[in-house]
Amino acid sequence: MKIAVMYISKTGSTQLCAEYIASKLQDCSLFDLDREIPCLSDFDVLLIGSGVRMGKIYKPAKQVLNDNIETLIAKKTIIFLCNFYPETIQKTIRNSIPNRLINHAKIIKCGGISPFSKPTNTEWLNCTEINEVLTAFCLM
Repeated sequence: MKIAVMYISKTGSTQLCAEYIASKLQDCSLFDLDREIPCLSDFDVLLIGSGVRMGKIYKPAKQVLNDNIETLIAKKTIIFLCNFYPETIQKTIRNSIPNRLINHAKIIKCGGISPFSKPTNTEWLNCTEINEVLTAFCLM
């Protein structure tokens, strides 16, 4: 099973989350969406991660979601979001992810760090939820 873990990160928290996820998976490829957007049809499982700022996911992640909705719906898809403000995450999901994809994909709320801060550790990372989803998808 080929797995792609894609992310866009401004402060480094989503990158740390993506690296944590990749460390739990076998035979996965890690992509920074600022540098490369892979051919999604080459993979069986797609994980797409983004930080959240001002209630919106970052543009490269939003573009991948919007431009590839049919491919994403045809595959196992997980979206992971890093956001310091848990009370705003549902609104972010509604405003940033197409409804068809919300109904198909599993969305992981990974936690986050204070805006404009650089992560110094991973204590903020919601490892329990991440591991539960990866296990439910038979990826761990």
